[in-house]
Amino acid sequence: MDWLNSISDDNFKFFALEVELWAIGDSNYAPKFNIVCKPNQWSRNAKDGLKNIDQTKSETKLTQKEYWTQLSEHLSEHHNIQPQKPNAQHWMNITIGRTSAKIACINKSRLQIFGAELYLYNDNAKDLYSGLLSQKDSIESELDYKLDWQYLEDKIACRVAIYLDNANINEHETWTDINLWMSEKIIDFIKVFKQRLQQLD
Repeated sequence: MDWLNSISDDNFKFFALEVELWAIGDSNYAPKFNIVCKPNQWSRNAKDGLKNIDQTKSETKLTQKEYWTQLSEHLSEHHNIQPQKPNAQHWMNITIGRTSAKIACINKSRLQIFGAELYLYNDNAKDLYSGLLSQKDSIESELDYKLDWQYLEDKIACRVAIYLDNANINEHETWTDINLWMSEKIIDFIKVFKQRLQQLD
């Protein structure tokens, strides 16, 4: 195996495993695998690969922080809306005047998607969602566009969202257009959801 690893190029990697069978008392046997041979520099290359992934992630997070900072300034200057402090993460929150609810601006960089979400959380999220869902036709008529209603069966939270596709955060020249889309949706969400949420028990 060592010889094969020494003469093969980087596309081929050979491992040799030793299999042991272990049992404690009268328990069933369980396999234990021991690596007795691995490719040269494999551990080091694996660590280098993880470092490269972490570096790429870090660069994306910094780009997201830069974008959220620009969006925050745009909202504050043009619409008197003050989001939370921008951070190196894929979302930025805006309060909407009710606990258990917020507007979340999100970026899914891998999918090249931006979104505006009404995010409902905590123990009363499902009740708030049901109350809003009963007004779905009225809300979407007022907005003049459809929303993505997400009950999130396995979570406490729910969300109501709209997404902008084909929006690459790494294309800085598109940020102005994305800002206009995001601010429009944020204002829309405040208009149709804020009062409704305050009226729901």
